[in-house]
Amino acid sequence: MRRAEGFSLLETLVAVSVFAVGIGSLAQLIVLATHLNQRSKAVTVAALLAQEKIEQLKAVAWGTDLLGFTVTDVTSDTAVLPEAGSGGTGLAPSPANALKENTEGYCDFADGSGRLLAGGGVPRETSFVRRWSITALSANTLLIQVHVLGRSQTSTSGVLARMATVRARRGIQ
Repeated sequence: MRRAEGFSLLETLVAVSVFAVGIGSLAQLIVLATHLNQRSKAVTVAALLAQEKIEQLKAVAWGTDLLGFTVTDVTSDTAVLPEAGSGGTGLAPSPANALKENTEGYCDFADGSGRLLAGGGVPRETSFVRRWSITALSANTLLIQVHVLGRSQTSTSGVLARMATVRARRGIQ
């Protein structure tokens, strides 16, 4: 009898099946990794947008002058960067729903790279919605909160980044 050399059809089918399952699993892993990378980028940009707004609001006048009178900027437009000298809400207390819905003077919009978008309403290129609230904890203390959501998120459950700071009134030195 002669020995058969090579692979049988059954061995080839098994090998191809194992290879196909491995490639299919690898493809799913690549899709998952791509999705997670996109999510990570969005969260990073959202965190930067939140930090930028916190820093901008911390820079708005809130203190006392040389005579001891309180100084509070409630007119700067903080919905633009850099803020405009008038036409906005400054550090005026926000409505109770400012973090839950787009409230004029307490929200702005950015594209996928984090660049602020101008225009009335929600611009078509919007990827991020940034909302903030200002709450007076006392006559000399403010709570500033910032939430950044993806455009498709309509409630606070889809917040990509949240930041808060407390600001106390200090005298000019």
